[in-house]
Amino acid sequence: MKKERKAWTPEARARHAEGVARYQKQRKRYELMELFFHLSDLIKTEPTSIFKTFLARNKEFKRISAIESRAEKLRLIRELVADTMQKIKSGILVDPVIKAAQSKEAQAKFSKKELAMMTGEAV
Repeated sequence: MKKERKAWTPEARARHAEGVARYQKQRKRYELMELFFHLSDLIKTEPTSIFKTFLARNKEFKRISAIESRAEKLRLIRELVADTMQKIKSGILVDPVIKAAQSKEAQAKFSKKELAMMTGEAV
């Protein structure tokens, strides 16, 4: 005979819903990271370069995704990533990760050590 379960309290329901939402958000983040790593293997570049390109030049990235030919798509993404990283190194484009780390929200949310790690500065 099974033991009868008690009904959930409103607080328990709220905690559970919050946990489910946090898990789903984390799962989406991991799926996106996996996509960047897989794409970096295909175009033979660093995942961080793809991520920075995606952040800095989102419109171009989306435009390329509409192309049907896979080979053409990969070639254009490789060129876009190389061009973006060259522009970041030469100072034409601001590094989107550093820009985000310098925002007021990031300053309030992260410690100085975490911000230094994000921007690549010495602690």
